[in-house]
Amino acid sequence: MMDEAKKIELLTQHIDNVQANCKIMARELIKKGEVETAKKLLIRSQRHDFSKWSGIEWENLVGEPVSKAALRIAVHHHATTNNHHPEYFKGGITEMDEISLIECVCDWKARSTEFASDLRQWITKEATRKYKFGKKSDIYKQIMAYVDMICSKPFETTITDEPTK
Repeated sequence: MMDEAKKIELLTQHIDNVQANCKIMARELIKKGEVETAKKLLIRSQRHDFSKWSGIEWENLVGEPVSKAALRIAVHHHATTNNHHPEYFKGGITEMDEISLIECVCDWKARSTEFASDLRQWITKEATRKYKFGKKSDIYKQIMAYVDMICSKPFETTITDEPTK
């Protein structure tokens, strides 16, 4: 069983990561003239994952879960009570409002960093299947536009025959 101090450390690290992503996103939104959206996002980031501080979520989502069944229940509870998750919305990801979707992308980015995984690849291969949207859909394009706002572009190799000057 993980001690309380370690659980606090893990949870605050995740929240810090999400808030850092929200700050990056807010700066990009402000550059586009979307100041009110940026402010709303920053306010939301201050309450990110508040439900994880107690109850079944504290016991099973932060640190080591008691059992697989308890983990499933805790994940379901978290996703259906926090509007930065598509499961919160009756119609899923396509019903998410802009702020919820942006916070969702910031959360996904934090998790991809924490697990050393590729966010773009996860969205393309996993999220599209899990949340039932296609790569040609408007929601996919919107999500990837947000990803581009908070992530560096992948390396592109360009080979030329010209020597550098």
